[in-house]
Amino acid sequence: MPWGNGENWGVTAPNVSLAAPAALDATIIRLTDMFWGHRLQVGDYLGFFPYHFGLYTVTEERRDGEYRIWPPLRRALTADDFATLYPVMAMRLEAEDAASAARGVAYAEEATVTLIEVFDYDVRDYFAD
Repeated sequence: MPWGNGENWGVTAPNVSLAAPAALDATIIRLTDMFWGHRLQVGDYLGFFPYHFGLYTVTEERRDGEYRIWPPLRRALTADDFATLYPVMAMRLEAEDAASAARGVAYAEEATVTLIEVFDYDVRDYFAD
């Protein structure tokens, strides 16, 4: 039986707790040995929550559950944070003319959008209530 929006049910990867806090701009993170916490490989994407905007790439497997990531952390991590395989980024248009869509008969042809990341701390400073 699908959800009300027509999408089917699906299993998602569980969240993993942090093995140690990490400071703003840190490039090393440590995850607990739960689920996928010690199984990431170079090139894998991850994010953190709650209230953390950013997509990070594993660039080095150091030890069990310890990884070097890029870019550096956009926000400090605490013992209350979790890692997720479903990161959320805040994005904006690069400029006012950064999107174009030539309208065809049935759909937009050659549609392009140029986006840039809005850093977590900028979202909190300028876009939060």
